[in-house]
Amino acid sequence: MISRRVFLGRAGEIAAFSAVAGTGLSQLACNGRGSTRPRPQSGMFDLEVTIWGLCLFWKPDQPQTTQHVLLVKPDPNQAQKVEQHFPRVYYDAKYDCNVEGGKFWRTVPLEGTLLDLSAFKGTESTIKLPDDLLDISPFTPPLPDPKVANPPNLACRVTLPPGVATDGGYPIKGFFIKPPGEPPKRPEERKLLTLASKVVWTIHGIRGTELSWKLNPLNPCVAGCGVEQPPPLKPSSDRKIELYISNVVLKEIGHEPGTYPDSIPCNLRVPHFTAFFDLYTTRGPRPELINTRAGCPPMGTPYTCLPSGGH
Repeated sequence: MISRRVFLGRAGEIAAFSAVAGTGLSQLACNGRGSTRPRPQSGMFDLEVTIWGLCLFWKPDQPQTTQHVLLVKPDPNQAQKVEQHFPRVYYDAKYDCNVEGGKFWRTVPLEGTLLDLSAFKGTESTIKLPDDLLDISPFTPPLPDPKVANPPNLACRVTLPPGVATDGGYPIKGFFIKPPGEPPKRPEERKLLTLASKVVWTIHGIRGTELSWKLNPLNPCVAGCGVEQPPPLKPSSDRKIELYISNVVLKEIGHEPGTYPDSIPCNLRVPHFTAFFDLYTTRGPRPELINTRAGCPPMGTPYTCLPSGGH
């Protein structure tokens, strides 16, 4: 059994490193005085999944019935080093415990796991990614279906059902792509891009009274091997469950989506962009993602999510 310990932390703490782990605090919080709001009885709820960090949305040529999201583990053997990232999902403990909302958070590590939420279908039937995600397929070979074969340097795969996808409301301006081998362009010749820093995926009208989600091992394992499961989640009184999936460096793992505790050292070349190409076995010359701004606001890594071409 692979232990995926569920950490419980107070709001504002760095959950996976500052919180107390184990069942003692969890049970104490559940038995303590907390919210007594009624649970929804309609038999239907919405699921909102916010994703940011080093993640790639796989996009095949044919219409999709599910959406694969690949959380990248930077290749430690690459010449250009990228800081280690920490894939995790966290949520307000009010969904599985009788506590006041916004006070306690559960954190579940995702390294080496498959989180498949595709069974929780709602009213949506189509998939359309936000327009301000950058497509890197012109610079890469086709990436095989991740459900058939795991690409290298994959930390976690998340699979989502059809839903309403938005860029989370925090697009960042001032990037441009420099294809490999091309000479530098003058500023007036650059096509500047506005890029999303996170993606919010909402599934409306899921039938049921709880989210009985499960984790599976990302790679095949011997008999008896498995993954410790997170508890089922109950919707709040507004008939909603919110999950936050992040794959960011240690200093960015607070409980607010896309936040960063200090001013970001914005290099002209964004190192995270190089790490996306670690998912490909064929690695030719890579383009550069260049940031033209002098400084960055305190709102997370300069660039985090993008789609990739499929077949």
